Amino acid sequence: MSIMTLAYASFALFVIHEFEEIIRCRPWIERHASDKRYARDYWIRNREYYPSTPALSACIAEEIVLYGVAMFCAGLVSFAPVVFAVTFANSLHLLGHLGFALRSHSWNPGSVTAAVTLPINIGVIVVTAHALDMVPAIIWTVVVTAVAGANLQLLHRYAGAIERIVRG
Repeated sequence: MSIMTLAYASFALFVIHEFEEIIRCRPWIERHASDKRYARDYWIRNREYYPSTPALSACIAEEIVLYGVAMFCAGLVSFAPVVFAVTFANSLHLLGHLGFALRSHSWNPGSVTAAVTLPINIGVIVVTAHALDMVPAIIWTVVVTAVAGANLQLLHRYAGAIERIVRG
């Protein structure tokens, strides 16, 4: 299987997962916000940080563009360390969703597609790992995971500003 195919597969899985978050986030929070069974759930505890569906869509669109550019470039030049690193970072994100779902004993936004796409991501990681030099792979994984985490923090920090821009 080519690196481009693996990059495309990883990107497609990421987009599917992000669409679940866009579609389910606000309605799920609103439906469960006053239910005491969900009081400890991450989504409910942090509901004031989650913007409207249009603003969340704008934030996720930015993530999709970054992910897509990284994977397209890596696939184009058959650079397996970036495909591995980006898929690994996304898999950590998916594990977070599954952890939230396990702690709250419910399928919350993002957890359904996390359960479905994580095993495929692991397959992409295993296949790309065979084409790697371990030192560059570790460096790229640390860098990509740090950049992805920082980007997510910035999106959360500026969610209010993004909300105002989207609403006009």
